[in-house]
Amino acid sequence: MNEILATKHLSKSFGRVQAVADVSFAVRKGELLGVIGPNGAGKTSVFNLLTGVYPIDNGTISFQGQDITHMPVAGRSTMGLGRTFQIPRPFTGMTVYENLLVAATFAGGRKERECRDELSEILKLTHLWNYRNNFARSLPLLDRKRLELARGLATDPQLLLLDEIAGGLTEAEAAEVFNLIKAIQHRGVTIVWIEHIMSMMEATDRLLALAQGNSIICDTPKVVLNDPQVLEFYLGWSKKHEQ
Repeated sequence: MNEILATKHLSKSFGRVQAVADVSFAVRKGELLGVIGPNGAGKTSVFNLLTGVYPIDNGTISFQGQDITHMPVAGRSTMGLGRTFQIPRPFTGMTVYENLLVAATFAGGRKERECRDELSEILKLTHLWNYRNNFARSLPLLDRKRLELARGLATDPQLLLLDEIAGGLTEAEAAEVFNLIKAIQHRGVTIVWIEHIMSMMEATDRLLALAQGNSIICDTPKVVLNDPQVLEFYLGWSKKHEQ
């Protein structure tokens, strides 16, 4: 399977704090790659490096065969690299549809007439069609999460980065979001997903485990979740404890 994104030796420090130490991994086109790691492992920092929010100190990033290491945020977005945020950030004074339109025109670089039909499809896919004329500020948390996904899709991404999109939801609501993410993947969008809900991460195609700013292992969920380093760093458990 072809790689859509690859990083080599990514590093980023903030003063004396090294948020990302030496992260290398590749994302296969069409897959759902889960990212796990304890708090402070560097997960969101890696996303910020991928999208250009943070300039990197060292390393390289390639996307769709092109070096984007020093490309501005807007350039990466128009190339098809989209993202969502852990805390939804809609334009609360705009309607649901207007939020999607802003994403499509400013981040996606398209005109309204070019994407109107697609935005309608996205609203239906994310179960927001009936709320398209509602102001974003009126939405409950689950629908704000759906809107965050919808806005990410409106940029017409080839790869979508999801940062704890199910955080704060009930078990039933999180299951709805998971089904939506799988539906997005089936549309041909490659997904990299940070999440702490392990039952969901077990259902990804592969898992990338981070700890202390380093990439520990990237493999199938079964292999990763049984790796001794992952058990120690992420779960606080070590085989030594059994001896």
